[in-house]
Amino acid sequence: MAGAIVVLFFGDDLSSVV
Repeated sequence: MAGAIVVLFFGDDLSSVV
């Protein structure tokens, strides 16, 4: 589940993009 790792790695960045 690379997606989960990406979310943990980026965190707020992903939320900002979405």
